[in-house]
Amino acid sequence: MTKIRMVDSTCYDSWHLHFNSQLIEILSNISSVVKYRGAQNIGSNRLNVRQKKLYVITGSGRFHIIWRFCSLL
Repeated sequence: MTKIRMVDSTCYDSWHLHFNSQLIEILSNISSVVKYRGAQNIGSNRLNVRQKKLYVITGSGRFHIIWRFCSLL
């Protein structure tokens, strides 16, 4: 039983949405359970994908981006 946890704490709105949804599809094929945490709604209809919302600082200004990356630490 393989479990994969994917945490996306830097992207919000539609940034990397297509990439993240395709990555979840690939991971769900090779794993029994995939747990995704992020601000985006991936929209995967697989039974082995568990999705949980994560608060991410929004905004595209330089201070918003700096705070978003500092929150990873």
